[in-house]
Amino acid sequence: MEIIIFALARNKLPWVEPKRFASGVINRVYDLGEYVIKIEGSDLTNYAKGVLKPQAELIDKVVSLGAKVPKTLDSGELEDQPYLLMEKAEGFNLVYDWLKFNLKEKENFIAQLCEQLQIFHSIKFDNYIMPIYLGRKFENLKDAVANIINFKLIDKSKLEKEYLIDVEFLEDFFAKDINKLDEEGTAVLVHSDIHLENIFHKG
Repeated sequence: MEIIIFALARNKLPWVEPKRFASGVINRVYDLGEYVIKIEGSDLTNYAKGVLKPQAELIDKVVSLGAKVPKTLDSGELEDQPYLLMEKAEGFNLVYDWLKFNLKEKENFIAQLCEQLQIFHSIKFDNYIMPIYLGRKFENLKDAVANIINFKLIDKSKLEKEYLIDVEFLEDFFAKDINKLDEEGTAVLVHSDIHLENIFHKG
């Protein structure tokens, strides 16, 4: 609550009783009327800490290029806990309405989504960083992907037979095909969490 009070006061916004959204696994997200505040989860593992810090700069960049995403009002941290204060996305969550649309309307949504992703992918980088908040840079895409996939961490003796088959299939696929990612100079900004719950529609 202290972070919400701090962020609203810092931006000279009136007090609104916060309502926590049910979604949001990594961060705590609260509805503040016309605004939304994301607060980085305090119980995150070291692997996931810092997930919010690069977001403000990246959001500002894609907005400047015409992306239809909520703008950032403020970002910072209080007592080592990062937060992000944003405009609230207008409209309705697409996940609840998707089945109501006909095929032509769905194709229209997909076309618009492709246009938006094209904006994201127009932002190029000299290095590969996956996920971006970890900050570890790689010259080669193969090395970046290999850095976040480690099948040795899976205790196969504890898996049920059907899961073991799946894991071994994926491990074999990864070993055989990782060299297909041996490339440099192709790093772009990727959304990495595109699904219907993260898309709002209006009109």
